[in-house]
Amino acid sequence: SLENFGEIVEINKNKEVKKISIKDGKVDGVFLESDEFIAAEKVIVAAGAFSTDLLERSGISEEQNIPVVPIKRMLFLVNRPPIEGFGKIPMVIIDNGVYFHPEADDLLVGRAKEDQKPGYDYDMEKNYYIDEMNTYMQARIPGMEYCRIKNGWGGLYAVNTLDENAIIGEHPDILNLFLAVGFSGHGVMEAPAVGKCISEKIIRGYYISVPEAESLEFKRFRERKVGKGNDCYIGDKDGDKELSRGNCNK
Repeated sequence: SLENFGEIVEINKNKEVKKISIKDGKVDGVFLESDEFIAAEKVIVAAGAFSTDLLERSGISEEQNIPVVPIKRMLFLVNRPPIEGFGKIPMVIIDNGVYFHPEADDLLVGRAKEDQKPGYDYDMEKNYYIDEMNTYMQARIPGMEYCRIKNGWGGLYAVNTLDENAIIGEHPDILNLFLAVGFSGHGVMEAPAVGKCISEKIIRGYYISVPEAESLEFKRFRERKVGKGNDCYIGDKDGDKELSRGNCNK
């Protein structure tokens, strides 16, 4: 759908955006941390867990801002158990939300911490794996008692606190400000479809590949069209264009 729209693209690396410039209800560019101004007819906010703060710094009111907060998630790299062929298994989810998959010669293990408070916290809590996850791993996988933590890290999810679904499309109050945020851990899976939908919205003015993407726009919060978790499905019947989940159309 985007043929004949080829343009020269300039990529600026390691340049932090301090705020979006908004005048008379319309964006006209961004200010970098260096105070350099880059003019733009349209701006897409895809800053993940930092998006809400970026919009606040840009003068967006609390009512106009997105319901997205940074939540820490941790991953732990442990020895692979001594089981032949174990390195070929897909991602697996077992008891109590513990999930794992092979990572090179090791095993990458994760689990959401239920009482994790919002904030920019990157600490890797080794005891969380030992106390809250390893018991389930040992119960399900022979030999896990011999496996030790080799490495780990903490990162941030951009969690939509209202329905845990993506927020995409143009902001209803600010002309030419587009959103691609709030994926709540689904971003890697949904990014290709969302990127295509956003480009169609900007260039054509409407969604072509997945028309249902309109139900993921910011306006749903004002219309109270939200759902929680896996209550609804957005995509075609084969799942090839899945975007998100939630009770979006009720």
